[in-house]
Amino acid sequence: MIVYSKVINSYSNFFLIKLLRSNKFFWNYKFFFEHLSFKQYLKLAKSLMTRSHKIVFVQLEGLGHHWYYRRPTHLADFVFGFPKGKKTIYWNALLDEYESKRFIHPTHDYKIKSVTNLIPEICFISSNSTKLGRLQNKYPDLYKNLDIYGEFHKPIDNKLNLTETRHTDSLSTCAKYMASLCIENCEEEGYAQGSIFYSLSCKTPPILKAQPSIKNFIRPEYYIDFYDFLNMTNQKKLSEINKLQERLLIEENYLTNLAEDYIQFFKESFSGDNEPDINKIALQSHDYREKFIKN
Repeated sequence: MIVYSKVINSYSNFFLIKLLRSNKFFWNYKFFFEHLSFKQYLKLAKSLMTRSHKIVFVQLEGLGHHWYYRRPTHLADFVFGFPKGKKTIYWNALLDEYESKRFIHPTHDYKIKSVTNLIPEICFISSNSTKLGRLQNKYPDLYKNLDIYGEFHKPIDNKLNLTETRHTDSLSTCAKYMASLCIENCEEEGYAQGSIFYSLSCKTPPILKAQPSIKNFIRPEYYIDFYDFLNMTNQKKLSEINKLQERLLIEENYLTNLAEDYIQFFKESFSGDNEPDINKIALQSHDYREKFIKN
């Protein structure tokens, strides 16, 4: 497969890429991800005009973020993404994040994590300026009590931000706290980012701000709903955090049955040596998507 992106390539640790590379029928397909260079935009325009290869768009980012995430999907042969579309095979960042295991620390096992000396605060790891601004403006009392890490705040794990080790550094930073705040990038229908997995992986109770349908992906007993948390007394907050901490140390069955079933369907659809029936797979994925977006 031929991958066009400024940030990933055909050998990146992206589950979608690894899965499709194993299918011999995608070797000459052109996959255009969201983050493209100017030169890659020109290649996209040329590809759409010449139609010398099959063209596939991958849309995992929220479309409301910026104009450059939008694509003329009607011109693609098909699409992998979360928006609804006749040519779209449903897939989102949360599902890919879970299957790629990018949130797993390469050397440390947090199943044996000690919770006796945790920092009694809530940490928030983010370099998303829009997310930070909204949090500060809409929830000032919560914002002033957070320990914030990222490009605009404290260095993650006492290192420079945005380094190659940021994922593992984020885990070790988050693991030191009694709880962490997780905010999805957007609440568009069908979208899910998987920001919660870093907290779950290091066994730190997550306080999750996401659209209500997140419960169709992640079991509700593994996170504290952001809006519920805001309305709790301080005593209730501490009680819920401690209760979730106990659960995280003995259990890790985070995904719902629906999410597990869909991942299995998705894998089987592109496994083996037979050419996938894209139209059939898309139709079946639409049925799953309808179940995921129910509140």
